[in-house]
Amino acid sequence: MDHIRFLFNNYGANDYIGEPVNQREHALQCAHFARESRPKDSEFVVAALLHDIGHLLGLWITDDKRYRQDSRSRNSVETEKISGDSLDKFSVRTPGRKLAETSSETQTFLEDVMGIKDGSVFTDLSVDTMGDVGISGHENLALEFCTRIGLPSRVGILAMLHVSAKKYLCCVDPHYYEQLSDASKITLKFQGGPMGNVERRQFEDKYGLETVQDAVALRRMDEKAKDPDLHVEDLETYAPLVKTLLENARLKNVFRKERDS
Repeated sequence: MDHIRFLFNNYGANDYIGEPVNQREHALQCAHFARESRPKDSEFVVAALLHDIGHLLGLWITDDKRYRQDSRSRNSVETEKISGDSLDKFSVRTPGRKLAETSSETQTFLEDVMGIKDGSVFTDLSVDTMGDVGISGHENLALEFCTRIGLPSRVGILAMLHVSAKKYLCCVDPHYYEQLSDASKITLKFQGGPMGNVERRQFEDKYGLETVQDAVALRRMDEKAKDPDLHVEDLETYAPLVKTLLENARLKNVFRKERDS
């Protein structure tokens, strides 16, 4: 959960690609609708919470690259980590990028997810942008993030498929495209446009109708989760769900290794 808090605390207040809510509000609203609809499906709820985590991770990676570029001509640079109303500064140094003056939460994220250990840097993920409307391939970053922190595979897959589900819905629902916000129509162009019938059948065959239906349900909640007047539960509401999923996935992995040994 620390990894999720880190990204939400640092980047959740960022503009949500031209929508009337920010990244944190959008994610929490989407999770709210998922929990209302499927209160017993923790994987679905957490996938809704994290479906756009790739935007936040992409912003972190972009910042990381800029910090390393800037510090070629300076000994160190500082960034401010916003956590609630407090400001916590940490220092980033190169070469070797020593993890100095970091909070334990920040250091855990850097080491466990971004692969920065013992002062050496090997951030292996790269990002590009869709103009000024977000991170290109953010759905794949969401899958990578969910996988790296140890969530069940279904969580990452559903988070990833929210983009494909938009393309799919534009193919199977003649009214869906007109329901999209202006920003979502712009990102659709960057994402390859609506599926054709061949791509639609391939999508259904690859993931199965049950997973496709789940992805479509999540996508419709995604579209609803842009209400500036809707106040919902905070991030910590979902901490027990995330913790349980992580622990169950860990135990399943242990049992699998013991069975195969």
